[in-house]
Amino acid sequence: MKNFVAPITCRPPSVQNGPRHPSVDGIPKEEEAPILGDILALGKGSQGRMLLADQGAKRSQISRGGNYNMSQPAVSSSTFIELSRLWGGDILTLGKGSQGRMLLADQGPSAHKLAEGQLQHVTATVMELECAVQKYAWGVRGLKSSVAQLAKAASPDMEVSEDEPFAELWMGTHSSGPSVIKGTGEVLSHYIRRHPGVLGTPVIQTFGEQLPFLFKVLSVNQALSIQAHPNKFDGWTAVKTKPTVRCAAAAGLRTDQFSFVWPISHAEELHQERPDVYKDPNHKPEMTIALTPFQALCGFRPAQEISKHLGGIVLCLDRDYQLNLGLHSERLTSGLHDLATSNSCSGQLLAFCRHIDDVLKDIKLSKHSDHELPELQQVMSEEAANAFIQEPTEANLKKCFSAMMNASKDSVESALSDLLARLSEMDSTSGDELLRDLFMTLHDKYPGDVGCFSIYLLNYLTLQPGQAMFLGPNIIHAYLNGDCIECMACSDNVVRAGLTPKYQDVETLVSMLDYTMMPAESRNFEGFKMDNYTILYNPPVLDFAVDMIEVPSGVEQYTLRPVESASIVLVVEGDANKVEVSPPTSGELPQVTSLQRGSVIFLAADQSITFRPTSGSRLLAFRALCVL
Repeated sequence: MKNFVAPITCRPPSVQNGPRHPSVDGIPKEEEAPILGDILALGKGSQGRMLLADQGAKRSQISRGGNYNMSQPAVSSSTFIELSRLWGGDILTLGKGSQGRMLLADQGPSAHKLAEGQLQHVTATVMELECAVQKYAWGVRGLKSSVAQLAKAASPDMEVSEDEPFAELWMGTHSSGPSVIKGTGEVLSHYIRRHPGVLGTPVIQTFGEQLPFLFKVLSVNQALSIQAHPNKFDGWTAVKTKPTVRCAAAAGLRTDQFSFVWPISHAEELHQERPDVYKDPNHKPEMTIALTPFQALCGFRPAQEISKHLGGIVLCLDRDYQLNLGLHSERLTSGLHDLATSNSCSGQLLAFCRHIDDVLKDIKLSKHSDHELPELQQVMSEEAANAFIQEPTEANLKKCFSAMMNASKDSVESALSDLLARLSEMDSTSGDELLRDLFMTLHDKYPGDVGCFSIYLLNYLTLQPGQAMFLGPNIIHAYLNGDCIECMACSDNVVRAGLTPKYQDVETLVSMLDYTMMPAESRNFEGFKMDNYTILYNPPVLDFAVDMIEVPSGVEQYTLRPVESASIVLVVEGDANKVEVSPPTSGELPQVTSLQRGSVIFLAADQSITFRPTSGSRLLAFRALCVL
């Protein structure tokens, strides 16, 4: 039954799994003869029951769904047909038979509304895409960029200037960089609009008739802006009048509790207020998978690390302290016992004090002079810094970050100049050499930018190839260097403040951020092994997931499993000299017969491909999809 597109309101059971009926009304009772009309499909009113049969199916394999009428309207010969609109689940699905077309409608109350104009044609689809390249200033230049390499491999005639940055490769339907179908030139979003069934029923049910994700490759040469992405849902608000049918009863709120309630979307609010800056009403959670060692700032550091940089007093233990701790504990316990049982306390008290002195020798209270940054205190105010040191809460961290980001230009430039001079004079073995080098690099690219101080508040991490991190809404981050795969909700909403010449919305960023303090390693996101060659990275959002497919040399062939959503496949390394598509692609599209580095393939829902890697070639590919 792979050839059937499931109806929007319910999914059809497999024909083979349904109860057996030796006869169905209107069909001869010759038990094992193939069905004369090749394709059947119906629903049963509000119950959503249906009857389905594939071409050549036996009558005994058909599930009886109820009474129905057979009709043969003039339907085109597309491979699959699905209703664009359902009336209570009454009209369901059909496919193409070898003799032409056959449509089966049930006797539900709306069956008479069925007409040719209310049908969609849904074709079995595998097609190659030509994708947009974004030349942002922070990108790697020329053919050193993975983006340029992949784009040119897919389109050998593309010109690549060694002086030009190639920052991002966009694969999807976003209007700022839409993909087009190779060989026809049709924009992918237009094709989906004509054939929404390629998205898959779960996608249509959840997101409507649009591709919900944007798939990218990034080549980062210098730091991107300090940024975060707005949430899609921030809660509910009560309103006096009903704005649209999108009322809030579905969220579990009783309608008698409010006149009307309305979902609050920060992304929508920003889009309405500044559509020139925030171009999408959608949220933008995103996931990054490293192709090379990939450096980034992500989320706020643990409180003790931030306090250390602010000059706070923290507890330091000599390395021998753990070994001595047990001995000290025994000696102190013995001393207390002697004090309690002795008639003469003076000698025992002196011995006890000596035990305490031994412990204190192993414990130091240090201001970490190598890590303390008086310049950071200066730019955010000593009052805010001391408040955090004394009580390291998220609220006090927000005050520190807000004070720093809103500091005057003169005070920021003065503090940065002082810190730069001091770090330049420091011995290379003192302090944190990685952070010192990072500060120097950022200040060289963005002199006088307050974002240079952010490295002392944010986690600094390096992802190794194949490692991933997920960035939910309101998580502060900045990519620094390296190449990666990135997948996100279909949106380009970015709230920036620091390390950028672009528009900076400090007030919005400060107010929206998640100020949770966590160690760097907690940001890593683990994948799930689907088979010997595929790892699925499935983040806690519905908009997207990513398969990493790594087929080693020597494997004769590999079949990419079909999924219930449309997907996009990018070949990063290697090639395949033979590709088999199941079901076969519709004749209106160019056939995909091979894959090479840079190939980008769109797969319709429930479509699978089998490819044979070129002998001796390792194949590395990534696939964006939805897991619903």
